[in-house]
Amino acid sequence: MVVLTVIDNPVILARQDKSNPNSFVGSCFRGRIAGSIKKLGWSLDARVILLNRQTFENVATTVSNSGSYEFNSVPMATYVVIAFDPDSQYNAVIQDNVVPK
Repeated sequence: MVVLTVIDNPVILARQDKSNPNSFVGSCFRGRIAGSIKKLGWSLDARVILLNRQTFENVATTVSNSGSYEFNSVPMATYVVIAFDPDSQYNAVIQDNVVPK
């Protein structure tokens, strides 16, 4: 089971790039997505992928450290978090509609 914790982070203002309405010039609204991964109640070091929900673009990938993972300075959007069992004993766990805080 993947447990997500959203943690408040300062918000930084930016101006929108007029040529691409989905991007911002300079800093933009950013937040943090963090959580933990457990397998049968034990912390698990697993590969975790963060996908943009609208474009399915891979925004970031990390390997959890002692079962904890975090994505910092994530642009404000809706995401999908996917965690993979490194032993391939279980299917990937997906958390949909995740929003950074």
